[in-house]
Amino acid sequence: MAIWFFPPSVGQNHLWPELGVTRYWQYGVTEFGLTEPASALCWFSISKVIKETVLIRRSVPAKWLDSPPSFLRSFIADPELFPEIRDNSITVYYKSRALIRELTLRDGEVSGSISLDYIPQARTQSRYASVILGEAGFEYSPSVTPLQPGNLDPVTLKHFKARMDGRGDEGDVIHRLTIRPTNLIVDQEVAFQDPGVRGFDKIDLCVFDPVVSAFSFVEVKTIVDGRLFLPSKGDVPEVIQQLQRYKDRIEQNSSELITVFEKVVQIKRDLGMETRLAEIPEAVPRAIVSRPALVIGNCSKIQVQEILAGAGSWKPLMDVLPSVASGLVLCGGAGANLNLDPAGSQTFVFDSGITN
Repeated sequence: MAIWFFPPSVGQNHLWPELGVTRYWQYGVTEFGLTEPASALCWFSISKVIKETVLIRRSVPAKWLDSPPSFLRSFIADPELFPEIRDNSITVYYKSRALIRELTLRDGEVSGSISLDYIPQARTQSRYASVILGEAGFEYSPSVTPLQPGNLDPVTLKHFKARMDGRGDEGDVIHRLTIRPTNLIVDQEVAFQDPGVRGFDKIDLCVFDPVVSAFSFVEVKTIVDGRLFLPSKGDVPEVIQQLQRYKDRIEQNSSELITVFEKVVQIKRDLGMETRLAEIPEAVPRAIVSRPALVIGNCSKIQVQEILAGAGSWKPLMDVLPSVASGLVLCGGAGANLNLDPAGSQTFVFDSGITN
């Protein structure tokens, strides 16, 4: 269905498919109670619909669903790597960072991208590269070349991983959470991009929680993250504002979010990742936890006690957190289970209510 409407600055009908208006109009038909296409529609109504709709696209090339590509096997076989579904593509994560971005199929060719920061040098017999002084200054002799990914065998992947290690404590915490078999990782780095809005929100993890039989958002911070504490100017820690925004998005778009993550589970199963999601029921429950959970990692036992007591600088966080979060998970160096289980030794449940 195409929608024709009068933008405020134009005196004739225009169709704007590049804005995704068709999709948002279909959403708006329900919201405004309209049943027939209109020849003109208030631009402010269109803006309202666009602003309130979460834009998350998840798909892969159709050919891959019919015949999963062989290159995926290396990623699936490695428990430290996580192929995540994107918009007609796959991004492979290691320690919450993209090893290969947006692998897709275009005109019969598989392509993607790798950050130059993560590309190792080709292996040589020497640990050193010779240099000679030339007309333009020092030059490598012979030239230093990058290591080709090839078939991404375990030895090759080891060199790429080494380039990605040590690039942030938060990524290390997320890594320890994702590699635990009890945590059913559905998606990572879930970005909410609203059309017409320059910035975007990005939550660390979407998991399936078998305790409450629902999808669940998880935001991860380290114990030293300044966003956990009261800023010099402000009433609440920044993380509280983050969690409130995620809570609002769930409330406003629960049905769409559930549909997206149902689709992700099915795509992953079709691509050969069913073992990682084996504990998710075959008929995925249409439910999502109404609030995001917060994980604070790299905690010592003393820090755990201080946080739970709301002592000192932790008081502003703990006074408000139960009103915006489903629960709090406190973990040290080994990670933790992300299920909202009141009996969990590292989990403190505030409200595990779900919405459909």
